Amino acid sequence: MWCIKVACVAEPGALSVANAVETAYTLDTPAQSRGASSLQRGASLPIVLALTALLQVAALAQADTAWVALHTAGARHDRLVADAAAEAGLVLCTRWLQRGAIQVWPWQGAGEPAAWRAAGAFDDASAGAAPHAQRLAQTWPGARAAPQCLVEARPASVAPGAPPAQILLMTVRGVGMRRDTQRYLQQIWRLPGGAGGIDLQHALSAWRSVAAAPESVAPEAAAAPP
Repeated sequence: MWCIKVACVAEPGALSVANAVETAYTLDTPAQSRGASSLQRGASLPIVLALTALLQVAALAQADTAWVALHTAGARHDRLVADAAAEAGLVLCTRWLQRGAIQVWPWQGAGEPAAWRAAGAFDDASAGAAPHAQRLAQTWPGARAAPQCLVEARPASVAPGAPPAQILLMTVRGVGMRRDTQRYLQQIWRLPGGAGGIDLQHALSAWRSVAAAPESVAPEAAAAPP
């Protein structure tokens, strides 16, 4: 082979050798590319599997979070229904008491009336001789049952020579859609005149909320009446 400046001319014998080398290189190149592609696919497979696993974990966590949020919202709504029923029941029971439309149970024990703490005092099946609550309506919107009210009375402690007085303890229970979602509210009245009549216009009252079911409230946890 001889060259002039930048141009090279191959001798006739060398041309066939160059063609053979070029042909061999051309034939070998696709095989090498296929081998490199196979290696790349093999290396990317663990990455794809890892990303898929991460996406599955994220989806499960999101679904669990959504379920917890839905359950929490349902429980909160149920408590709101029970709260509203108890508050409305307290107003209704006061009206019934003023009209004499609800029974007042005398408390024979010492201290604050506690018949409302007895198991079954707010169950309809417990109606009988024992003090029991009365339903204030047949049904209640959004609730499993209508609010109930139990009114108890005992003589009030007075100073020597003072006119007699009595204590009324009004307990109202509201429930939600679930039976175990309950709210207890109480109104305490101190009425002048003893047991001869009920005059709420001249009575002293106090309000409180009971945080637990009656069966689980300790007697000493109750607030003293006014």
